[in-house]
Amino acid sequence: AEIYKRELWGTIPAVWGVSFRREESVTIEDATMEGKRENAAPFFELSVPMGEVVANLGVRYEHWSVDEAEDQDELTPKLSFNYQTASGQMWYLSAGRFFAMPSLYEIFAPYGGNKNLSPEKGWSYEIGLKSPYDESPWDLGFFYLTMDDKIKWDDKGTIDWSDDTYNNIAEFRAHGVEFQKVRQLSDEWTWIPTVTWTKAEEKETTTSPWKKSGMPQWDIASRFVYEKGPWSGELSAHFLGSREADKEKYEADDDYFTIDARISWEKGNDRISFVAYNLTDEEYFIDISGSDMFWGPERRLYLTWEHRF
Repeated sequence: AEIYKRELWGTIPAVWGVSFRREESVTIEDATMEGKRENAAPFFELSVPMGEVVANLGVRYEHWSVDEAEDQDELTPKLSFNYQTASGQMWYLSAGRFFAMPSLYEIFAPYGGNKNLSPEKGWSYEIGLKSPYDESPWDLGFFYLTMDDKIKWDDKGTIDWSDDTYNNIAEFRAHGVEFQKVRQLSDEWTWIPTVTWTKAEEKETTTSPWKKSGMPQWDIASRFVYEKGPWSGELSAHFLGSREADKEKYEADDDYFTIDARISWEKGNDRISFVAYNLTDEEYFIDISGSDMFWGPERRLYLTWEHRF
C-alpha cells in the first residue's frame, strides 16, 4: 500500500508520502523456503526553480524488518537539474543513491540461501537531452552507475556442491546510452520504441581485476499504449541480447524475449489495474554454475487499486 499527497509549499511543488510492503514466501514442492519481511518507506520530493534551471530534490528512507536475518535501513537521496532551451528542448542532469534488497529466494532458499546477504546499493548518474514538445517527442541519455555488494551465485568449486551459495561480490559498474521516441499512431494508440546499450563489469573482491558481467548489452523494447474513455492498456516487448558469460570458461548466455501487459479501468477518483510481467512465462537462465542453471523470474501478476482523495 502507498499513500502520497501533492501540494504547494509556498510556490514550490511538493510530493510526500509513505509506502508499506509485506513479502512472504511459502514451501515450493518439497523444498521448505519459508520467511517473511516488512518494509516502510517515507519519501518526499521538491521542485525548486532557480532562474532558468529547475532543481528536483527527492529523499526516500527504507526500513526493512526481516525474519531471521539482519534488518536494513537506508537513506536514498536523488538530485536532478533541468534546463529548457529557447527551442523547447530540455537538458537534464541527475545523480542519486539506489538500494535493492536481496530476493526472498536468495535469502531463504533451501539450497544456497544466505541469510547474511547484504542489499545491493550504489550511485547512478545520468545526463541527457529530451525534446518533449516535438510532434514525435524523443529522449537521449547517457548513464553510469556503480554498485557495492552485487549478489551472485558463488560456486566454491568443491566436489561437495552443498557449500555453494548466493553471496555478495565487491564491486560492479556499468555505463551506456538509451534512446526513446514517442510516436502517436492515432487518437487512441501510441508507439514507444526504446533502445539501450550497456557495458557492465564487476570485481569478485576488492583486489580482483575487472571482468565482464553477464548482463545483456542490448535491451530493445517496443511499447504500444492504448487510451480511450475509462480504459487504458499497454503491451510491451523486450529483446535482451549479446549476453556475456560471467566466467571465461562458459559460452555466452542465450538471448531472450519477454512480453509485459497492463489493462486499467478508471472511474471518478478510482483506478483498477491488472499487470502481467513475463506474460508468456518465458524461461531463461541468468547465471550458470557447472551444470546448474539459475532461471529468471517467472510470470508475475499484480492487481492494484488506486483512489485519489
